[in-house]
Order: sequence, then C-alpha cells, then structure tokens
Amino acid sequence: MADHHSSDRYLSLIITAYNEEEALPKLIHEIVQDMSTWEHLELIIVNDGSQDQTQAVMQSLQTQLNSLSWLTIKLIEFTENKGMGAALKAGFKEASQAWISFLPGDGQIEPKMMQKLCLLAHNETVLVTTRYTNREYNLYRKVISKGLRMITFLILWTQITSEGMYLIQQTKLQELHLISDSFMLNLEIPIRIAQSKAKIKVAEIQVRERQGGVSQATNWQRIFNTFKDLIYLRWRIWLEKRNR
Repeated sequence: MADHHSSDRYLSLIITAYNEEEALPKLIHEIVQDMSTWEHLELIIVNDGSQDQTQAVMQSLQTQLNSLSWLTIKLIEFTENKGMGAALKAGFKEASQAWISFLPGDGQIEPKMMQKLCLLAHNETVLVTTRYTNREYNLYRKVISKGLRMITFLILWTQITSEGMYLIQQTKLQELHLISDSFMLNLEIPIRIAQSKAKIKVAEIQVRERQGGVSQATNWQRIFNTFKDLIYLRWRIWLEKRNR
C-alpha cells in the first residue's frame, strides 16, 4: 500500500496484559522479529491490574528496546483490574498513529498475522475484523460461540464476524461513543461500525494455544456479563438515536 497513511506504515498496536509475566516477553520478541520492516510502530502495553510481575516485565522490555528507532513503547498501569475494554480504551487515548489494532498479551495471536489485516486495509475500509480458520472448538465452546452470535443478532439486529483482533482507522474510532469496559468492547466496536454502514472486511487468520497464564474466556460470569452488556448497549444505542 503506497498511501502514507497505510496500516503497514503507521500503526498503534495495543497489548492488554493481565497476569502475563510468562507470555508477554515471548510476544514482544515476536513483534520485534516479525514487524521490524515497518516504518513506525507505536506499541502501547496496558497492565490491567496484574498481580504477578507483569509490570516489572513491561518496564524491562521497554528499557531493552529503547534503542530501536522504528519502535516507540508506551506503558500504562492500572492498580486494579478494570477489564479488557477499559484497558483498550486507555490505549486508544494514547494512540497517535493512523491505524489502531490490538493483541492479547497471552500470545494466542502471532504478530505476523497483522499483515493479513493490513492487506485488506485501504482508505475506503474503516475496519478489518478476523475469523479463525484453524481453531477446533469442543461442543461447549461451539454452543457458546453460536449462542453469542445469535443473541447479538436478536438484541441488536446486527450480524458481525469478529473472533480475534481487529484493525481500525483512528479517525473512525474517535467518532464512536464507546461505553463498554469489559470484553464486550470487542463486540461493541464492530457492531457500531456495521450499524453506521461503513465498509468492513474480514481477514482469515490462524490462532495458537496461549503462551502462558490461564484463560477465562468461557467463564460463566463473563458469559453472563456479556449478555447483560449487550442489553445495555442496545439501550444506549436506542437512547443515542432518540437524542439526535
């Protein structure tokens, strides 16, 4: 992409980390290895109230990589766990590049997958979401995944494909009135973009096992909270339209 605002040249990449002292160094090493050809990468690491040595690891990595001219690292620390959505929104506020994306600190998505999103990102496309091509779900995960898609459609009358990370134009992100502080933010963004009729593309990527820590993705409390957040989001969107 020749455009000087293209995503493979100017990117703010946010990493959300909660108790990821083991996985985070591996992920950052891969970012340095896989994305070193980029013109400029702004890396924003958000410690979402970790109880382990995640913050110390972040500071050590920043010191080690300060000499790389193509890489800028910013650190954000929460003293308590606020949720993925709150961590991402804190990163969004610090992001200064034309395109914004994120990676979870558990290392399940390899940084080299970012190039697949960038190939689909042009000025007329404001959002690129992802679909996993190699994840084998057990029956429990299949029911949850399909159930979430169905509930999202029934509550918000919006169909989206968004399984992992996404890539969004900063100018479009700034227009959104984001309310979610939880994992729900990763649904709210594509939902709002889809409802605005802006152009969305879907990149197919691979995912791997997390590189450390323990997943809470199918925790029943998170599932219940996501359902509750969908209801709240529907109400807020209705309220916004009413007040225009």
